[in-house]
Amino acid sequence: MLFSIVIPIYKVLPYVERCMKSLKKQKYKNFEVIFVDDCGNDGSMDLVKKYASCNYGVKIVYNQNNLGTYHARRRGVERAIGDYIIFLDPDDELSEDFLKKLASHIEYYKTDMVFYDIKYVPKRKFYQAKSFAVPFNKSDRVISSIYRERGNRIVWAGTAGRAYKKNILNRAYEKLDIDESFRYI
Repeated sequence: MLFSIVIPIYKVLPYVERCMKSLKKQKYKNFEVIFVDDCGNDGSMDLVKKYASCNYGVKIVYNQNNLGTYHARRRGVERAIGDYIIFLDPDDELSEDFLKKLASHIEYYKTDMVFYDIKYVPKRKFYQAKSFAVPFNKSDRVISSIYRERGNRIVWAGTAGRAYKKNILNRAYEKLDIDESFRYI
């Protein structure tokens, strides 16, 4: 199983090297990394280019102008060849056995989407939403299961903590059909 990890790059110089180091340490090696240059000017892409020159399976997608994270991620997915897409932000890290565990889970359960918990380091601020794993019943509709209230908690709606089968994302992007002139974050 091949994973495609899509990372938008825009003014992230203080973080991106740590992210790249976590990718290099992965025990599971069947993945590609797609960096999407969203036209920042802080030197982040210099580090990305250096990383790409030393690592097989790294692609760089260049935007002509800053499009925002939605369109940057969409462009990365368009270039992806992996079976599953993981969106990673440049200030994120993956534990060295993450992809191995994810691949085992997907192979065992034959899932199209995986929602997993994330760990905040340093700890989240008191005002940041907490995330948690949602148990699914086969009879539940996915969307209502994801966003249903569980006590006082609702699953975080951001991109962190998810892996998607590529064809599902492609269909979603086709249905949404958001014009690039609309800066959608």
